[in-house]
Amino acid sequence: MDTATSVQDHVLRDGTFEGATSDLTGVQVVEASDLDVVVGLLPRAGTYEVRPVT
Repeated sequence: MDTATSVQDHVLRDGTFEGATSDLTGVQVVEASDLDVVVGLLPRAGTYEVRPVT
C-alpha cells in the first residue's frame, strides 16, 4: 500500500498533491524518526509530498 502526506506551507494534508500541475522538481531521501521531524526540515513555503520508504 502506497501512502503519502502532502505538506503545503507546513500544513499537513492527507493524500497526494492534487494541484493544477504536479511537476516533479526533485527527490530527496531523508532518514527521520517520524513525520514531524521531516516537516521541520522542509522550507517554510511550498508544496511537498512526503512518502515513507521501507
